[in-house]
Amino acid sequence: MIKIRQSIVMSNIDYLLNIYRELLQINSSNQRYYYDILRVHSYTKKNGYTEEEEAKIDEILSNYEKNLPKATAHQRIKLALLTGERFKSELVKYSKPLLTKGAPALLVDLKADVYRDASKIKIV
Repeated sequence: MIKIRQSIVMSNIDYLLNIYRELLQINSSNQRYYYDILRVHSYTKKNGYTEEEEAKIDEILSNYEKNLPKATAHQRIKLALLTGERFKSELVKYSKPLLTKGAPALLVDLKADVYRDASKIKIV
């Protein structure tokens, strides 16, 4: 953790991203790692991003989604941060397999990230 803090101060982005890639290989369900990766890319807010910022966040997290297809943490973060059509597309991608399986806790699972935003509730 000390090396991570030093790298943040020194703005050693490549080194930090490599550390987080290794950490995600160990524990791909840790949402904090994904938020830290976004922070390395200078996305520090919990919401209120512009369309361009949302596109970049989507691109960053999609790269991890390709490498870690069984993890869902990156999808949950997308549901928390994205809005509009991007949110709708991610919601379908996240919930469809769970509905097919018959996962009864899907709405409870979505409650933490989705039900705080009235526009997201309408989409759901």
